[in-house]
Amino acid sequence: MKSSRYLGLALVGALALSAASACSSDDDNDTASSAGSGSTTNVKMVLSWLPGADNVGFLAAKELGYYEDLGLNVSIQAGGPDVNAQQLVGSGAAQFSADAFTNVLTANDAGTELVSLAQLTERSAIRLVSRKEDNITSPDDWKGKKVGIFSSVNSFYASLAKHGLDQDSDLTLVEQGADMSAFLSGELDMASGYAYNEVGQVIAGGVPESDLNVYSYEADDTATLEMQIFGEAGYVKKNPETAAKFVAGSLKGWAYCRDNAAECAKLAGKYGSVTPVEFMTWSVNEYNKVLWPVAESQGEMGVMHPDKFEATAKILLDNDVIKTAPDVDALIQDDVYQSAVKLLGSDVDLVGASFTPLDIEP
Repeated sequence: MKSSRYLGLALVGALALSAASACSSDDDNDTASSAGSGSTTNVKMVLSWLPGADNVGFLAAKELGYYEDLGLNVSIQAGGPDVNAQQLVGSGAAQFSADAFTNVLTANDAGTELVSLAQLTERSAIRLVSRKEDNITSPDDWKGKKVGIFSSVNSFYASLAKHGLDQDSDLTLVEQGADMSAFLSGELDMASGYAYNEVGQVIAGGVPESDLNVYSYEADDTATLEMQIFGEAGYVKKNPETAAKFVAGSLKGWAYCRDNAAECAKLAGKYGSVTPVEFMTWSVNEYNKVLWPVAESQGEMGVMHPDKFEATAKILLDNDVIKTAPDVDALIQDDVYQSAVKLLGSDVDLVGASFTPLDIEP
């Protein structure tokens, strides 16, 4: 992604694919129902965003037949700026999706009834980047700085509060676009980005990684839970076996992408991404670093810890993002996850202790 044009083209491709998916949904019978003799079950997954590193595991599960092996016929609809995955799943237009837990919480706070089926990672991938020459190493150095932010990243506001910084008087905040041009041009002292995407844009844009300070909210204990698989509560209650099969196939897909980053990078293009495959390979490799090895506190990919859920909910409550504390016990569908793990048996490594990332540049 050596310039912002790649994102623009990806948006066009994803929007076209989303439209095609929506138009063909009736023809494909993409609803949760038994097909023909009942040997397979049709379900739809909607991606929360453009085809990319954070959803290639699902693409791999479909393309390699992991869902099919479990008796599922899964259609995948591309996401994008005009696609609200939580709304589609909540309304029954799709059965499953994966997105940041914060987005599940905000959707439920607005009246949707979504439940969590598997937490892909307890680590956060969101970063703040600055030039090393500016010596910005912690929130204590943020005062007086011009910062590009994604408004949905609540960890930033939690860190401000933790360090006694006022967002209106102590910093200049700028709603950041989809690329890193404002940072590269020197307009911003700090910019937000995901470790597997925007950070790579900066490096590919001519700033060596050695010249950057890359800050993680994990260091400030203000990180929130990100990608998780979710479904609509009523559907999951009626179809727990289908939900478990979807989770099992998905986890197997992610395990495959851990060990085959280059192959999974190519799948994004098949689903509408026009990001150069070289950058996408780097991106998948970086996302693998977020996922694997699974955090010691998590144990195995997919495990959902109530205390982690509550910590994320508290950050949203403290920042007035949600008004009502969620019932975490009702959210977590551990029976579905445990059933998925049983379906996989010992054949799929959900820890990745021996994971070794590729040595590549964006």
